[in-house]
Amino acid sequence: MWALRSSGLKQCAAAVALLGGANGCVALNGPTQIVTTPGGAKAELGDGRSCVTPCALPIAREGETRLTLSKVGFKTLSVRYVTTALRPPPRRAKFELDLIAPTVPVDATPLDAPRSAALQ
Repeated sequence: MWALRSSGLKQCAAAVALLGGANGCVALNGPTQIVTTPGGAKAELGDGRSCVTPCALPIAREGETRLTLSKVGFKTLSVRYVTTALRPPPRRAKFELDLIAPTVPVDATPLDAPRSAALQ
Protein backbone atom coordinates (compact mmCIF):
# COMPACT_ATOMS: atom_id res chain seq x y z
CA MET A 1 0.00 0.00 0.00
CA TRP A 2 2.96 2.33 0.55
CA ALA A 3 5.36 3.49 -2.10
CA LEU A 4 8.23 5.91 -1.74
CA ARG A 5 9.47 8.53 -4.16
CA SER A 6 13.03 7.91 -2.95
CA SER A 7 14.90 4.82 -4.09
CA GLY A 8 13.34 2.52 -1.52
CA LEU A 9 11.95 1.81 1.91
CA LYS A 10 15.31 0.69 3.39
CA GLN A 11 17.10 3.85 2.27
CA CYS A 12 14.32 6.04 3.61
CA ALA A 13 14.33 4.22 6.93
CA ALA A 14 18.11 4.67 7.12
CA ALA A 15 17.75 8.41 6.45
CA VAL A 16 15.15 8.70 9.20
CA ALA A 17 17.38 6.82 11.66
CA LEU A 18 20.54 8.78 10.81
CA LEU A 19 19.12 12.25 10.31
CA GLY A 20 16.12 12.15 12.62
CA GLY A 21 13.73 13.06 9.79
CA ALA A 22 12.39 11.81 6.51
CA ASN A 23 14.85 13.92 4.45
CA GLY A 24 12.89 13.90 1.20
CA CYS A 25 11.16 10.56 1.63
CA VAL A 26 7.57 11.25 0.64
CA ALA A 27 4.97 8.69 1.63
CA LEU A 28 2.59 7.94 -1.21
CA ASN A 29 -0.84 6.43 -1.00
CA GLY A 30 -1.79 3.66 -3.38
CA PRO A 31 -2.24 5.12 -6.84
CA THR A 32 -5.31 7.23 -7.59
CA GLN A 33 -7.34 5.90 -10.51
CA ILE A 34 -7.92 8.79 -12.95
CA VAL A 35 -10.83 8.58 -15.37
CA THR A 36 -11.86 11.25 -17.87
CA THR A 37 -14.79 11.69 -20.22
CA PRO A 38 -13.73 11.46 -22.96
CA GLY A 39 -10.88 9.05 -22.32
CA GLY A 40 -7.43 9.45 -23.80
CA ALA A 41 -6.52 12.66 -21.96
CA LYS A 42 -2.99 13.25 -20.70
CA ALA A 43 -2.91 13.30 -16.88
CA GLU A 44 0.24 14.95 -15.52
CA LEU A 45 1.41 15.55 -11.97
CA GLY A 46 3.41 18.64 -11.01
CA ASP A 47 6.59 16.54 -10.76
CA GLY A 48 6.31 15.47 -14.42
CA ARG A 49 4.93 11.94 -14.01
CA SER A 50 2.13 11.37 -16.50
CA CYS A 51 -0.16 8.81 -18.07
CA VAL A 52 -3.05 8.64 -20.55
CA THR A 53 -6.52 8.14 -19.07
CA PRO A 54 -7.91 5.87 -17.84
CA CYS A 55 -4.79 5.32 -15.75
CA ALA A 56 -3.37 5.56 -12.22
CA LEU A 57 -0.88 7.97 -10.63
CA PRO A 58 0.39 8.10 -7.03
CA ILE A 59 -0.59 11.28 -5.18
CA ALA A 60 1.45 12.17 -2.07
CA ARG A 61 -0.32 11.35 1.21
CA GLU A 62 0.72 14.63 2.77
CA GLY A 63 1.33 17.90 0.99
CA GLU A 64 0.18 19.59 -2.17
CA THR A 65 -0.05 17.99 -5.60
CA ARG A 66 -1.23 19.51 -8.87
CA LEU A 67 -2.89 17.31 -11.50
CA THR A 68 -3.33 18.69 -15.03
CA LEU A 69 -5.60 17.01 -17.57
CA SER A 70 -5.30 17.90 -21.26
CA LYS A 71 -6.62 16.63 -24.58
CA VAL A 72 -6.61 18.23 -28.03
CA GLY A 73 -9.94 19.97 -28.69
CA PHE A 74 -10.81 20.19 -24.98
CA LYS A 75 -10.17 22.77 -22.26
CA THR A 76 -7.21 21.97 -20.01
CA LEU A 77 -8.27 21.22 -16.44
CA SER A 78 -5.98 21.72 -13.45
CA VAL A 79 -6.80 20.31 -10.01
CA ARG A 80 -4.94 20.98 -6.76
CA TYR A 81 -4.94 18.30 -4.06
CA VAL A 82 -3.96 19.28 -0.51
CA THR A 83 -3.67 16.11 1.51
CA THR A 84 -2.93 15.28 5.13
CA ALA A 85 -2.95 12.14 7.26
CA LEU A 86 -6.60 12.90 8.06
CA ARG A 87 -7.46 13.92 4.48
CA PRO A 88 -5.79 11.37 2.16
CA PRO A 89 -5.93 11.58 -1.64
CA PRO A 90 -8.88 9.94 -3.38
CA ARG A 91 -8.63 6.37 -4.60
CA ARG A 92 -10.58 7.31 -7.76
CA ALA A 93 -10.98 10.67 -9.47
CA LYS A 94 -13.42 11.20 -12.34
CA PHE A 95 -13.41 14.30 -14.56
CA GLU A 96 -15.47 15.50 -17.52
CA LEU A 97 -13.53 17.61 -20.01
CA ASP A 98 -15.30 20.46 -21.83
CA LEU A 99 -14.99 21.07 -25.56
CA ILE A 100 -13.06 24.21 -26.51
CA ALA A 101 -15.76 25.17 -29.01
CA PRO A 102 -19.15 23.51 -29.21
CA THR A 103 -19.94 21.67 -32.41
CA VAL A 104 -22.39 23.30 -34.83
CA PRO A 105 -24.55 21.78 -37.56
CA VAL A 106 -23.07 22.06 -41.05
CA ASP A 107 -24.97 22.30 -44.35
CA ALA A 108 -23.64 19.38 -46.35
CA THR A 109 -25.24 20.38 -49.67
CA PRO A 110 -22.68 19.92 -52.45
CA LEU A 111 -21.55 23.15 -54.14
CA ASP A 112 -22.50 21.83 -57.59
CA ALA A 113 -26.07 20.98 -56.55
CA PRO A 114 -28.91 22.87 -58.28
CA ARG A 115 -29.81 26.11 -56.47
CA SER A 116 -33.30 24.90 -55.68
CA ALA A 117 -31.85 21.89 -53.78
CA ALA A 118 -29.56 24.18 -51.75
CA LEU A 119 -32.47 26.44 -50.72
CA GLN A 120 -34.67 23.62 -49.46
